[in-house]
This record gives sequence, C-alpha cells and structure tokens, in this order.
Amino acid sequence: MEDATNIRYADDTLSHGESEEELQRLLNVVVEESENKGLTINCEKTESLVSTKKKVTPLCTLKVKNQAINQVSSFNYMGSIISEDARFVKEIHSS
Repeated sequence: MEDATNIRYADDTLSHGESEEELQRLLNVVVEESENKGLTINCEKTESLVSTKKKVTPLCTLKVKNQAINQVSSFNYMGSIISEDARFVKEIHSS
C-alpha cells in the first residue's frame, strides 16, 4: 500500500513529500489536473511549509507556472495550526 501524498477537503489541499523534488512533482500534477477541470491555483493563497527537526529550516522553492510559492513557518489547516517543528496545535476559538 502506498502512503497518501495529499489530504483534501473542499478546495483545500495539503500535500506532503520527502523532498522538494517530490513536492514540486505533486504540485505540478495538482496544477495540471486542476487546469483539466477548468480550475486554477491561486498562488497568493498557496503556501509551503517545511516540517523538520533540524535547527535551521531548509528553504523549499516550489513554483506554480514559474511563480514562486511563499514558504511560511506555520499555517492554519482545518482549524489546526501546523508548524515547522511538525507539531499540530488545535486552534482555540473564543465565543
């Protein structure tokens, strides 16, 4: 059985891989398949994050059609904060 390479919900997709090259390949497939369905990737809303246990986070230069994707240190996915240190922290909402 192969490992899952992405998680999808509505129009949100979280892709993961072991290398920058693997992630770029996955991103290229998402872009191509999206275009086949008449959809486009919004590069201003698209972010990359490298989860690592290293002291210095490696740079990951992913691109959509030659447009660089912004690398962030954390982001919110489905109500959880995902960070560079590979921790998932549930976001707390106040009423």
